[in-house]
Amino acid sequence: MLPSLENLTPGEAARALSSVAFALSDHPNIESINPPSRIPIEFEKNLIGELREMLHLRPEDNSEKAHTKLFNAVSEAIRDCLIAQNSDAIRARLGGRGELPPKAYEIEIPNDMMEFFSNAGTSRKDISQTIHQATLVQHLTPYDRKESDDIAVSFFCRKIGTINSDNAHTLLVQATRTGARLHVNGAFRVFDNEIGPAENRQPLDILRAFLDIHGINFCFYHSQWMRLCINEVFPTTPPQVAPPPEADRLLPNFWMKAEKHSKTFSPFIGKPSNLSTVLVLITYTIDIERYVGSLNMHGIRAHPAPRSSRHVLYHRG
Repeated sequence: MLPSLENLTPGEAARALSSVAFALSDHPNIESINPPSRIPIEFEKNLIGELREMLHLRPEDNSEKAHTKLFNAVSEAIRDCLIAQNSDAIRARLGGRGELPPKAYEIEIPNDMMEFFSNAGTSRKDISQTIHQATLVQHLTPYDRKESDDIAVSFFCRKIGTINSDNAHTLLVQATRTGARLHVNGAFRVFDNEIGPAENRQPLDILRAFLDIHGINFCFYHSQWMRLCINEVFPTTPPQVAPPPEADRLLPNFWMKAEKHSKTFSPFIGKPSNLSTVLVLITYTIDIERYVGSLNMHGIRAHPAPRSSRHVLYHRG
């Protein structure tokens, strides 16, 4: 970066360099130019001087070769500024498609969910390390494949402990991604001696095996019982239909009922599909007491949550 541009935004720097490029393209004798410019002439001359110094060109060298070197250097600098200016948009597109390296994603963990993770012996650092140093990554495609930047589900796994040891397990983080941002919905320790070795399994398979042990069946209006729901569309509840007594109202016209009434942890990520349906991106329900008991049995200090926790994230499109 040229010294005169250090305090400018990429867009401002590109505009200043464009002024220099205009001068160079129209006036080969660059020492005597005074074109109409969007930047002060002294600033323009300073930039040209810095370019000369960078390219090891003498101040008096106005040859065609020097002019070409200067013009090419300005063109490359403008390109770099435009790339920097558009980097966020580029990262968002790549992130939405699941094409960014794990370390390039920004991580967001809601406080209410972090409380559950902390009680279950998993710190914010544990979650960040699992995402950034994942040994297994699985990005599901958005429900609408035409919308590459739409919200979608991602999984990250990190192996902890020696294989065949009593506490060998996989720390599995489930998140929803929007662009280059990850919104963490779940973080669970999945023990080998409960589900078998995690080798040769995809993260989604590991989550399914975990829910077979620690999950609770649930249903929506007019649905079958299930333990995991991903990318499915369900009808909203007609106004005249009252929800069951133990159902949790997730939206004004959409409810969810667990088969077992106990302390649970359950994320619900959804968005409207149309006026009468809801797209459930992902949801599942964990039996907190059963899971905490397993953690303590495996030497992970965990505390029962004082209450059930349901995290509802509803994207309105």
